[in-house]
Amino acid sequence: MADVVAPAGTSVVLSVRTGDTPTPDGTWTGWQSLPGTGGNVGATSTYLQYRAELATTDDSATPELRRVEVAYQLTGPPPPTVL
Repeated sequence: MADVVAPAGTSVVLSVRTGDTPTPDGTWTGWQSLPGTGGNVGATSTYLQYRAELATTDDSATPELRRVEVAYQLTGPPPPTVL
């Protein structure tokens, strides 16, 4: 989810890619655009990288990306129960 201000004549496009190596390499996914100001990535990976592309066709207007939030769910075996 992102907090975006995009006046008329401007745009902000968010994209993500994911992988399981700390440095992006050939095993990472390609960049995938997110709808609107965010959406479900639907990936099972250790790492996520986002890209924000800000554009304007009006020299007097500037788009703003104020905040990006990433929510995730840990997967794997449940932690042990202490009795």
